[in-house]
Amino acid sequence: MVVELGARYTHVDLSDQGVDGGVFNRASAAITLYGPHDLRVQVDYGYATLRKNGGLGRTQLLTTRFQWELL
Repeated sequence: MVVELGARYTHVDLSDQGVDGGVFNRASAAITLYGPHDLRVQVDYGYATLRKNGGLGRTQLLTTRFQWELL
């Protein structure tokens, strides 16, 4: 079995000229397990914020993935 760790940070300014989309930030960490017979299981947790018009929105994200290749 193989274990892979990953991390990611995203910063996006969604505003331009006449469009005020705000500023989006996201940080996430993931762990992936590679098992026998082409089996892969991944869990990713993230935290994101969106700043717009003086306000701040926050959310948490959880993504899971199960993959098994038959051929």
